Amino acid sequence: MVLCLPAVSPIQASSPQEPASALSSPPFEVRDPEIRARWERGWRLEQQRDFQASNRDFEEITTLAPEISHVYWRIARNHLRATQQLPMADEAGRREGFAQVLRWAERGSARDPGCAECTLYEFIGLASLTRMEGTVRSARSARRMKELIERTLELGPTHTDGDWNHELANAYFAAGIFYKVVPDSRLAKWLLGARGDRERSLEYYRKAFELRSNRVEFRLTLGLALVCQGQQGGEEAQIEEGLSLLRSVASLDDHLATDPIYRDHAARLAADPGRACDYSGEEWRRAEGR
Repeated sequence: MVLCLPAVSPIQASSPQEPASALSSPPFEVRDPEIRARWERGWRLEQQRDFQASNRDFEEITTLAPEISHVYWRIARNHLRATQQLPMADEAGRREGFAQVLRWAERGSARDPGCAECTLYEFIGLASLTRMEGTVRSARSARRMKELIERTLELGPTHTDGDWNHELANAYFAAGIFYKVVPDSRLAKWLLGARGDRERSLEYYRKAFELRSNRVEFRLTLGLALVCQGQQGGEEAQIEEGLSLLRSVASLDDHLATDPIYRDHAARLAADPGRACDYSGEEWRRAEGR
């Protein structure tokens, strides 16, 4: 049994993510001027999408003040962004990048078990590695992924980047993906320690959408889930709600580098809703060379 998790890509920004005030007000208490200077430079480099250089400053903060858990998941998130920029064909580079996401997020959780963003990026790193490594890791990792995403939602991430990115919305979206792709069977429960639940998945997609309705990927995914479930259950109103969401994706602004791709996919799926249940953004992109 293979757990085929699609990519969770909440934060590959194509525009600045945080208000300028974040520079002078790090999201943690800081008195040491060197830590403040490292934070400000790392933040600027992050906005410029120079994630490797940004992480050099952030990693130095973990040496100077290892108790600041925020910086660990921020490093993990930078590794995720950098890895998302690699060609799909660079499997070794992507595998190592996702391993770094997991490694740094785990370090943050070890420092602060109450760090919700740390457990979120643990989940994303582990899910990304699982997607690449196949059957054995799927069975071994599914229980841990379930624990991580449920712990994340229990803790409740609070960090936001401007008016478009919210880590709690990302957590809901990740949970929706997880409960969609895990098979809904007793065998899956026995082998993986988790069982799929399409209704629960849809509920999480709605929660993500309610928090950040201006996200292309959130609107696309919720629309597809509604169309697919509506088709399977013969619910015309649900199908129409989903199609309306797919059509409305065209009106959204770009926030992520992938938004133009998913906007195109939404338009094509709205015109051909019979493909809603079988859609995979990653497979379509691979086939298109995007």
